[in-house]
Amino acid sequence: MNISGGTVTANGNSGAGIGGGDSGAGGTVNISGGTVIAKSDYAAGIGGGDGGAGGTTTITGGAVNAVSTFVAGIGHGRNATDNGTGKIVPKAWHVANAWMNYSRILTENFTSEKSISSYDGKIMKIEITELEHIPVTEINGVASEMTVSTPLTLSGTVVPEGATNKTITWSISDAGTTEATLSGSSLSALHAGTVKVLATIVNGSAWGTNYTQEFEIEVTYPRLAVPTSLAWNYLNTTWDAVENSTGYSVQLYKDGIAPGNPKSVTVNACDFTSEITETGIYTFKVTAIGDGTAYSDSLQSGESTALNYTKPVVKYTINASANDAVYGNVTGAGDYIADASVTVTATANTGYHFVKWTENDTEVSTALSYIFTSSKNRTLVAVFEADVLPVFSIQPADQTVTAGTTASFSVTATGKPAPTYQWQVSTDGGANWNNIADATAASYSIASCDLSMDGYKYRCAAINTAGTAYSDPATLTVNAAPVISTHPASQTVTAGSTASFDVTATGNPALSYQWQVSIDNGSNWS
Repeated sequence: MNISGGTVTANGNSGAGIGGGDSGAGGTVNISGGTVIAKSDYAAGIGGGDGGAGGTTTITGGAVNAVSTFVAGIGHGRNATDNGTGKIVPKAWHVANAWMNYSRILTENFTSEKSISSYDGKIMKIEITELEHIPVTEINGVASEMTVSTPLTLSGTVVPEGATNKTITWSISDAGTTEATLSGSSLSALHAGTVKVLATIVNGSAWGTNYTQEFEIEVTYPRLAVPTSLAWNYLNTTWDAVENSTGYSVQLYKDGIAPGNPKSVTVNACDFTSEITETGIYTFKVTAIGDGTAYSDSLQSGESTALNYTKPVVKYTINASANDAVYGNVTGAGDYIADASVTVTATANTGYHFVKWTENDTEVSTALSYIFTSSKNRTLVAVFEADVLPVFSIQPADQTVTAGTTASFSVTATGKPAPTYQWQVSTDGGANWNNIADATAASYSIASCDLSMDGYKYRCAAINTAGTAYSDPATLTVNAAPVISTHPASQTVTAGSTASFDVTATGNPALSYQWQVSIDNGSNWS
């Protein structure tokens, strides 16, 4: 008989059997599915009855039940002369296998071949055939944190859902510093730290092999309450105080981005005046800080309402004036926005000249137009002085040089403002004067004097706003170097007679002469 589905029931008052009854020999029964029931008040058997010889019964699935108030068996009969052979798989449920105390329900899961004795010494040999075992692959959904003194009920979701065995047994594998204890599935801890728990499912991986998985649970002290009622008071912030907190960490955000690190405060208020300087939309969040012994930090609060901040237009006042209105005037004073370019200009009146700009009697610039960037209020004074005509304290001196050499003239002049210089030359004895190009220093030099310059006159003009003053003229005398046109001739005379030497030479001024003699063939002269 092969049964793979549906329901097969054999009922009888005295005996009921499938494959063999009260006294019949057991037949061959293969059960792989469906529901098979043999039910009788006296004897019920599947594959064998009360007196029949044991049949061959193989059970690989389905639900099998041999029910009797006196004799129930699978694979053999109570008074059978031979033992039947029965195969029972672990997942077949409510399997009665042998008579004992009227009936016995097989509820254990077989993992190896075993024999079970009946009351009369008859032996039924049971051969175990494995059904498909669906192993556990994972346990998830286990809590990863808990608080001190608040028990946590351990639970998890077994994957896959259709796993053969899904009952989880919990144990502590490492309590660490938490002093954790476990009662059933209720986990408690006395201190903060990390506790490791082990989840075990008997026969979870395979028949005879348990499935285990370890989990770490972080134990923390109770969190402080999350700060609430966050509010702005211009650039200051407030929120409701949190009981048992030791302080607060306040994070500022500008346009949704944190511009810096959080600020730590000990009271429920924080000043952001120095941080909020640019136009933008500002918010903040607060975390209450615990003592780390009885309380841990709170979660960060929600975001505050937004502060729409517009950077104020900063203006600075620049005051500028002359040290005396008679001397001159200034322009450029007024109010300027921050970082603006400012130009103040000094203009001297006739007879006066500009000297410098001062601030608090300290010189800040000597430029007529002083340019700077506005960054503060300032009071500037343009200092003017009365003009003073230049006066020469050192006059140029006459120079006499030989043609081809250098002649130099120099002067010193003072005045207010300090004068500039311009050298002039007269080639007609001082009747007319002409400026010399690029000769604007207190000294003037002629690198190589020519005889044609003999008698030229030179003077220096010292110039400032008061006028022009001229130095005394200085005369340049250029002499011609002596030139011998007729050299002395060698002389031969008799001892005791006279020898004469003559020369002809020209030069300016008039020449004087000095004869020399050498007694060593010209090596030395005296």
